[in-house]
Amino acid sequence: MKKVSFIVSLIVCFNNYSQTIRTVGTSGNYATIASAFSAINNGTLTGSIELQVISNTTETTTAALNASGTGSASYSSIAIYPTAANVSISGSLAAPLILLDGADNVTFDGRVNRTGSTVTLTVENTSTSNVNKTSTFFFCNSAENNTITYCTVKGASSSRDGVGSTFTISNLNATSSGTTITIPASPGTSVLELGSIITTSGGTGVLAASTYVTSIISSTQFTVNAAPTTILNNTTLTVGTFGTGNSGGGVINFGFSIAGNGNDNNTISYCNITNSGGNRPFHGINSVGCQRNSINYSNDGLNIQNCNFYDLFRPATNTQASRNINLFNYTSNVTISGNSFYHTTPFTVTGTSTSLGYSCIFAQINFGNGNVNVTDNFIGGSAPQCGGASNMVFTAAASGQ
Repeated sequence: MKKVSFIVSLIVCFNNYSQTIRTVGTSGNYATIASAFSAINNGTLTGSIELQVISNTTETTTAALNASGTGSASYSSIAIYPTAANVSISGSLAAPLILLDGADNVTFDGRVNRTGSTVTLTVENTSTSNVNKTSTFFFCNSAENNTITYCTVKGASSSRDGVGSTFTISNLNATSSGTTITIPASPGTSVLELGSIITTSGGTGVLAASTYVTSIISSTQFTVNAAPTTILNNTTLTVGTFGTGNSGGGVINFGFSIAGNGNDNNTISYCNITNSGGNRPFHGINSVGCQRNSINYSNDGLNIQNCNFYDLFRPATNTQASRNINLFNYTSNVTISGNSFYHTTPFTVTGTSTSLGYSCIFAQINFGNGNVNVTDNFIGGSAPQCGGASNMVFTAAASGQ
């Protein structure tokens, strides 16, 4: 009898997903979050990335993260979390401390090794500057599907929503080639940034309405979304930030977009949101989307859940509202649930404008806004879930909502 042997080749295929783990802090791979983000932006770190915060970091420049696919950046997700208790990411910047510029799928998780339920990571910008976009976190240009969870987030910005900056240069003798505009001298410290509105008067050059900066080539050259009809010779040029969409005003800000969908489907959960060093910002969370060329770039699908907002009302605001959550223009489909709003020490609400007043939750009802679901929140007391005695005192000249 013959024996026949069969040899069966079994081929097993594995999906190979690239994972990159680096440490941030003293003796880490990177000293700061800013330097780690720079490595991501230039393509040094790619794939599914974990940044482990092993000690306190001091950020001296904005930790700016670009969208995957912008330049050399190529990543599927990024997780930032501590490996030890009670560490901080901090700085004093007249700018965002953390800037997610079109970045998607980024998570700041304040739990040690992302386990348990203890908040151990503090992210803090101590600056009291009123410069636009001064904040602890700033989301812009369609930063989507990001999460800040189990973090203490502190800020002290005195910048306000609804305040745009402008500067004027007269007798420019500017030149233009297509949509590129060149001016003879830098505006210096004046505001020139993506989204800046450009208007003209006098001279020979005329720009269409709603012309804005789409890219900055240098301090004297930039591009706009629509070419001028003629060279901007001897023309007065007025440059301004895009109104409320470019402003700060909050510890966490969801700002403007010039492409994509807006800053959609972002989550803030199980966080402590408060002031820095007793210096109170105008808002805890501030969202202001925008409209360009009749297209709404709304900040949609924002989830704010199970957070503690405390010691945030700004004293003597007078002509500007102070709100723990401020949902301004072009912000829709928001869920606000399970949060606590309180003051740990007595606070007297003062001010001269009863129409603006103070609000724990404020939602604008026009300009592209809608569908805000507010459920099961706790307002009052001196601890989470209305614990302790009330610390709010209202004067006759102030209002609270």
